[in-house]
Amino acid sequence: MNRSDARKIVFSAIIMLLLSLFVLITSALLANHTRQEKIQYNYRLDMGHLIDADNYEYFEIRESGYGDSVRDLFVAYDTNRKVIGYILTVTVTTDEGILASRMAISETGDRLIAIEVLDSEIISLPSQDIIEELISQLQGARIPVALQREYEDEELIYSEYPSVEGLNDGVFYAENIDFDSSGYKDYVELIVKNGRIISVVWDAAAKDGGKNRAQSSVDGEYKMPEGQQIWAVQSYAMSNMLVKVQDLDKLAIKSDGYTEIVDGVEMKVNVFYRLAKECVDNSKNNITKESTVEETSTDESFSDSGENAPVPEISEVSVADESEVSEAAESENDLDSEQSMHESQSQTESTSSETTTVEMDMGGVEDGVVVPGEMGDNLIESVDGLPLSEIRTQILGVDTAMAFSDTLVSAVNTAYKYMRDYVL
Repeated sequence: MNRSDARKIVFSAIIMLLLSLFVLITSALLANHTRQEKIQYNYRLDMGHLIDADNYEYFEIRESGYGDSVRDLFVAYDTNRKVIGYILTVTVTTDEGILASRMAISETGDRLIAIEVLDSEIISLPSQDIIEELISQLQGARIPVALQREYEDEELIYSEYPSVEGLNDGVFYAENIDFDSSGYKDYVELIVKNGRIISVVWDAAAKDGGKNRAQSSVDGEYKMPEGQQIWAVQSYAMSNMLVKVQDLDKLAIKSDGYTEIVDGVEMKVNVFYRLAKECVDNSKNNITKESTVEETSTDESFSDSGENAPVPEISEVSVADESEVSEAAESENDLDSEQSMHESQSQTESTSSETTTVEMDMGGVEDGVVVPGEMGDNLIESVDGLPLSEIRTQILGVDTAMAFSDTLVSAVNTAYKYMRDYVL
């Protein structure tokens, strides 16, 4: 064998080796593709009825405060690799056992696309008809969810009221320029979280550095006309309603400064409207409380008396307090004309009872009190650890299986919270 033959043999061996490697790699790729296709095929068989996707990918479950409640999570993609939703398996432990459910949630995390109950270790699992009835109430609903029977009628359906667009999160503040004739300066503090108003504080600092107006009303020192509830009670109703409806225009404040849609509020509230609107505008412009106070405070004691004012306890309000009469309080209702130094702002009054706009007297000072910070934090009831203001849908549940309804709703809310905290 000469050198030329040896080179040919070596060259042929290299060619064969390369061809073999090509075949092996191609076979491996094809096998992997086939395996992936088989996996996706099985995923589609298993989850396609919840959300029809081109591809499903496992999402690693993070260690969280939810323990083993969220068992697995898949991301669903369309043919363009765009996320179209998420599929979670959630378990909820109750006194009667463990309920396992699997659900599909929209890509934005705020809508339940579909849900099913898996094999569960529940002592008294309802019939399939009852399960289907409850599922029909949940599918397509905005989440989180609550059962209507848990609340009073006037507390229902926070989800009817969308948040105001363009709000930035934070604490926002506005106050009157001057003290009124009774020696108080009104201020409003508004807290926004996740784009929604979650707390409203309306009070007035005393010029002499004494009690704020809310505390004075609770103590019986600031009196209201006969038949009216005290300031603190009326302010609770007014501020809580703003948290519910989110939009000031939905409070239907008329040109005379009164509103007829908030039960128990008989005092003028146009100053509340004006200051709360300023807070909303500050939120849209991301002007937080700190910068507002720095710009508007001309005397440090004024600021201190407003922020560190005593917090009244609504639970201390007595029937006797609510019926006390004061001619001085009646005269406060007409103080609009005494502050002509401010500009008047008019808006056309709508005929709609829901979005009636108001004609505002920028100088008006009216009867109004605060929902204090510490007290305001507890005004909104919670569902599965979620404030009522965050609930988007309320369902009836199934009367013959309310415990099961509670458990399945809790599963949905657990999935919502996990998505909110660890995925989106």
